[in-house]
Amino acid sequence: MASISCDAAGRRRIIFKTADGRRRALHLGEFPQKAAEQIKTKVEAILAAQLARAAVDAETARWVGSVQDDLATKLANVGLIDAREAPVGAFLGTFLHDYIAKRTDVKPNTLKTIHQARRLLVEHFGPRKPMRDITRADIKDWLVFLQRPRKRRNSKEAKGYAQATIATHLKKARTMFEYAAAARLIDTNPFHKAVKMPKQTNKSREVMVSREIIDKVIDATGDTEWKLVIALARFGGLRCPSEVKALRWQWIDWEGDRFTVFSPKKEHLGDAAWRIVPIFPELRPYLQAAWDEADVGAVYVIARHRGPNLYTGIGRIVQRAGFQKWERLVQNMRGTRETELAESFPVHVVAAWLGNTPKIAAAHYLQVTEEHMQRASRARQTTRATAVSGRMESQQENGSVKNTGNLAHSTHTAATDYPRQESNL
Repeated sequence: MASISCDAAGRRRIIFKTADGRRRALHLGEFPQKAAEQIKTKVEAILAAQLARAAVDAETARWVGSVQDDLATKLANVGLIDAREAPVGAFLGTFLHDYIAKRTDVKPNTLKTIHQARRLLVEHFGPRKPMRDITRADIKDWLVFLQRPRKRRNSKEAKGYAQATIATHLKKARTMFEYAAAARLIDTNPFHKAVKMPKQTNKSREVMVSREIIDKVIDATGDTEWKLVIALARFGGLRCPSEVKALRWQWIDWEGDRFTVFSPKKEHLGDAAWRIVPIFPELRPYLQAAWDEADVGAVYVIARHRGPNLYTGIGRIVQRAGFQKWERLVQNMRGTRETELAESFPVHVVAAWLGNTPKIAAAHYLQVTEEHMQRASRARQTTRATAVSGRMESQQENGSVKNTGNLAHSTHTAATDYPRQESNL
């Protein structure tokens, strides 16, 4: 007989004794109880066959042949079945599982996008698809699969992934197949030259979060820390929640009117993870208020709101202020700040303050506003008026204009007051 045990983290394992009396454990990981019970039944059937030195029944044999490679490997490791013969290369599902298990060097959000790309690859090709059989044509078919409309959670209409999302999935999948090529599991990476990578920018989601809106949002909460969280994102241009939660009081230089920011996103880049940002006049009142209320010996600037729901909390405050949550909630606050600062300072200076590059700023943060359009229109009108005025003054100096009154009247006079005559005098 076999039994199922579960640890505090929800990882299940099936404990059993082999025909020779040894105690073994089949580790399933985070597995539903019902599915674990089904596997337990099959394990008991295999153990009974081994004890009787007979072949397993037909149903159990079919089950063994249908399980995915990772479970088949676990069954073989504890002596329940024979190890499968690996094909030339590897199965897609097995390779992706092993690849992700090795990626201990990436941030949680990056790992999340890798898992999403893995899920979509397996959903389209199946886990038993040999890696070497995937061609450039198959990759093009996968792109069409990503563009196909599908039902989403909390959405009544079916639609395909956005271009920027597709670009992210393609990049992650291409990287995984590049690793497979480097490990000589496949000859070449089928993603090369198969599809043109879409842009990862989506300008339609850009929103300018005006000072009037953000003032009302800040006023909608009476919590000093929440006010500072929003101010750091909107007026300081910090990445939220990562840089906001990492900020420490010891990094605030009150006399120098500046503070140091650490970016967990760039932690692997060494010194590039640190930058110095001015204490902007719009930010100082909220920073000072939080300092006045901080406990003695406090380490972090944001001490109470350090949970995983900081982003959600900002959304609730926005709604409490009477606004609908705009797209890219905190990214557009940061983008608005970078656009404002670029009006007064060189773009390389602004990029250094916000921790990106001029190229990234132009692609993902800097926005073209209605004020830019109106200012350009006013400048064009002023330029035209100046040009016409200069031309009239020149004509006056040459004696070709008699009436120096209204500009429109002067233009009319220059064109109509002289009698017709031969062009060659």
